[in-house]
Amino acid sequence: MGNVKYLFVKITNFKPQGFWPGFSAGFFYFGFIFWWFWDLYPLDEFGLESKLIAGIILIIAFILYVATMALPWGISSLILVKFIKKIRSRNLVPFLIASIFTLAEYSRAILFSVVLYGDGGKIGPHWTMGNIAYWFIDFDFLATTASIWGIYGIDFVLVSFFSSVLLLFVKTINKKLFLINLIIIAILVSTANSITSNKNPSESVSVPIAIIQTNSPFVGFANNVALLEDLKNKLNLIQEGANILRPESGIILLPEGIGFSTSLGKILDVTSIGQYFNSLSDKELLIVDSIRSLEDGHYKSKATFISSQAGVIDFYDKEVLVPGGEFLPYLIKFPLILLNPSLGEKFKSYREYSAGEKTNIISYKNNQIKTLVCSDFISPTKSNRGQSDFILSLGSFSVWGGGRWVVQQAEPILRFRAIENDKYLAFASNGGKSYVINRHGKIEKMTDFKSYELLTGVIVPNKNRTWYNYVGDWPILLISLAFFGLGIIQLQITYFTNIRIYKLFIRRFVN
Repeated sequence: MGNVKYLFVKITNFKPQGFWPGFSAGFFYFGFIFWWFWDLYPLDEFGLESKLIAGIILIIAFILYVATMALPWGISSLILVKFIKKIRSRNLVPFLIASIFTLAEYSRAILFSVVLYGDGGKIGPHWTMGNIAYWFIDFDFLATTASIWGIYGIDFVLVSFFSSVLLLFVKTINKKLFLINLIIIAILVSTANSITSNKNPSESVSVPIAIIQTNSPFVGFANNVALLEDLKNKLNLIQEGANILRPESGIILLPEGIGFSTSLGKILDVTSIGQYFNSLSDKELLIVDSIRSLEDGHYKSKATFISSQAGVIDFYDKEVLVPGGEFLPYLIKFPLILLNPSLGEKFKSYREYSAGEKTNIISYKNNQIKTLVCSDFISPTKSNRGQSDFILSLGSFSVWGGGRWVVQQAEPILRFRAIENDKYLAFASNGGKSYVINRHGKIEKMTDFKSYELLTGVIVPNKNRTWYNYVGDWPILLISLAFFGLGIIQLQITYFTNIRIYKLFIRRFVN
């Protein structure tokens, strides 16, 4: 009875500190971010028939995904508690908090790829979903600075500001220190804005584009009638787009995974397919399609570049594959094989993809085209590579069964990729929304949600590169490490000062 009473007292008097406040906040936040995960239920698209097993798999996967994202927040919370209690330089604290948070966010993007690694995985800072910078896409004075220091620079600025306000509120710093911190932050943002405002795009001829948005199901069609209706919609939209582009050459962009040219191959021979593309326009058109290709026993999500006059001229294989969607992480794969070996083999034979290795920069006429296939656009590192003039992105949200939340999250991410590269970005979607986004991250054209629709516009190529293209995330990471190092030095000074005071006290007491 005494032990029970003792345990009850310990539980009721428990005050969360260190790791748990940060982890709990992260778990709730990323649980909110990843709520679109439940749009996958009941997993029948993946060949799973039991709704009970589907529910169990989704619960385990959801907790694993969210906990992985929340872990760096918990660790940063633990470190911050140690620092804040012992650092004497109060004006350093807001920037120390910002540096630890920035390093935690970068680590989180890597950790996700490590924990959920599998045969198709790529380890790197790719998984930036939920980054707080994405919530501030419409704050132009802040968002435009992404071309200088990326989303992590914006994280640093935001956390510096809000932690200064919070510390002033709890009286950890006084008004004078708060104003000093505010001036430092304002100078940083103003300097970054002045650099971006003085940079003009290179002189280039605009490129007309026709974006084909589709609403094809993830697992194919229930019958041939639905299949033919879908193909008819695509043919009509492509022809309409070609007619609009007809006075000059241009680009027709299709979404990820719809396999338009593969569908044509089922009803036409190779010669007839070439004649079809050639008949679209007197001028040369570039048709960007996406197919599912089986190579050396592995599937690849392949963007194919088809000249209406010369046929296939190049391709790019998707590199950043989705854990659980396009390959099974080892954490899920091995237990699944132990429980049901046939299910693991079924997923492998139907859904497991292999990541591409080829560059995503495609040369066409006088332009260098950066290509992002679906989840590639989540990675700033992936979209930052190479010299390009504009970005073409192919996406599909059909697996989420019509959920709007994941589509809404994709929009600011795409807009930030345009800003970081100072490039126009065109996005073709299956089961979501399609966009033409200018180099400032502003949406110039947009479709309705989940519809067969044609979106036409122009892309203005820009050969200039941004600071972020040259240096990436390294400057803000080094600055964060520098503040973190200053914090450690402060801790050491405080520690040795306390030891010295303690020794003096002992000597005087003894004497």
